[in-house]
Formats: sequence, structure tokens, C-alpha cells
Amino acid sequence: MEENNYNFDEFTDYKGKFAPRISIGQNGGFGFSSGFMNKYNLSDYHFLKIFFDREHLAIGFKFFKTSEPATAKLRNSGVGGYFKSNSFWGKYNFDFLNYVGRYTPKEIDNNGEKMYVIDLKEVTK
Repeated sequence: MEENNYNFDEFTDYKGKFAPRISIGQNGGFGFSSGFMNKYNLSDYHFLKIFFDREHLAIGFKFFKTSEPATAKLRNSGVGGYFKSNSFWGKYNFDFLNYVGRYTPKEIDNNGEKMYVIDLKEVTK
């Protein structure tokens, strides 16, 4: 038998979700996976601002620990987060059903602040 030269780390998170995803649901809500919240250390952030770039079909999200002007309350489920966004889609007269799905966000620097951006892709029906 060979000598053990390995330094194993036991994997025990069989039900964990590690993929950082932002999803748009059938009801138009934005879902933030536990993998997203964990990767970017956002579990203590309970408010957000949403931005829309119509030219690039992109949505940006900024997260805040406390309420600030023009922030919305993020519903934390204990593992991920959720925001019901009917007013967002209504303001921009945008049919979100064409964009339902999961997106991998990009972290960008927006004037010295972190923003998480998803580039929308139309779903083929």
C-alpha cells in the first residue's frame, strides 16, 4: 500500500447550490441563487436598486445593507433572494416572458460601486 501524500477535504454539501445565478421567473420576479448570494457575500444585503440598459438589453443590480432612496426590499429566503418586479417591467413596457430563464451575472465597477449585470437573451418558444 502506498503512503498517503494527499490532503483531502471532505465534501459534505450535497444539497448546496454554488452556481451564481440570477433568474427571471414566469411571474416576472428576479431570483438570486444561494450560490450568487454566497459568492458575492450578499447575505447581509436586504435592499437593491435595479437599472435597465435598453440598447444592450441588460439589467444591473446594486445591493445595499440598509434602505436608501429608491431602493426596494429584497426578500431573503435564508438561502437566496427574490424581488417581485412587476413595476420594473411595466415602466419599460417590456415583455419579460420572452426572457424567462437563468443568467450568469457579470460583476462590474459602476462609478466605484459594484454592480451585477445580466445580458438578456430571448427565449425561443
